[in-house]
Amino acid sequence: MAVAFLGSFSMGIAPALWLAPLPTLWLRGYRNWKHYAAWLLAAALMIGFTALRVTEPISQVSFQLGHVGWFVNAFLSFLGGSLVPVRLADPAGSLAAPLVRLPLTIYLGGIGLVFFAINVILLWRHRAKWLAAWVGIAAFSILAGLLISYGRLFAVMQAPSYTLAPRFATYSTLFWSSLFALTAFNLAE
Repeated sequence: MAVAFLGSFSMGIAPALWLAPLPTLWLRGYRNWKHYAAWLLAAALMIGFTALRVTEPISQVSFQLGHVGWFVNAFLSFLGGSLVPVRLADPAGSLAAPLVRLPLTIYLGGIGLVFFAINVILLWRHRAKWLAAWVGIAAFSILAGLLISYGRLFAVMQAPSYTLAPRFATYSTLFWSSLFALTAFNLAE
């Protein structure tokens, strides 16, 4: 709880820090509703406090909700961006290089989500406790990607390759690490 509390003051993805541990706790067998209620209350207070610091007009929210296609593309390219090297499309590093690799990152992000869901479904019945840490890590990465894609939507519309920036690769790499671990568990079965 201390990490999520401290992260709420310094990171825009604070809700991901608060919400990602919930599936991990559930899969590990913690079923006491009082613990979940306390965690969600603390999360609501901190997320509310963080939201009060962010001044976003209602027109901006409706603008973002009106561009769902851009949002989905930004999220999928966020997930797939860490798998495609920056200089893959153009070794000279021209400004057009990220636009060439953008469709590849979108496809990889979508394929990754599908494989993640398949792996979780296959392991759910037999090894739920094995899933706990990896699902928590992936949940954090997915929530961070959703928050970044939503919060930076205007920047993505100006530069579609915005979510391919190296500063976002850390979060998406966590998703791929958990996907590879779950795949290894499935292949070992």
